[in-house]
Amino acid sequence: MRRGTKQDTEGAHALVFVDLSVGTAAFYVTSPDVEPGAVEQHADSWNRFAG
Repeated sequence: MRRGTKQDTEGAHALVFVDLSVGTAAFYVTSPDVEPGAVEQHADSWNRFAG
């Protein structure tokens, strides 16, 4: 995740969060200015794409 990797997201058009805690990886695409922790805390609010 962004916090775990400390990646620079300046200039990004989107962020992709990957949830590996489920049997099939889930991907969440968000805007680059999403608040830290928002995807983890409110996963049902985001479109989920299964891998």
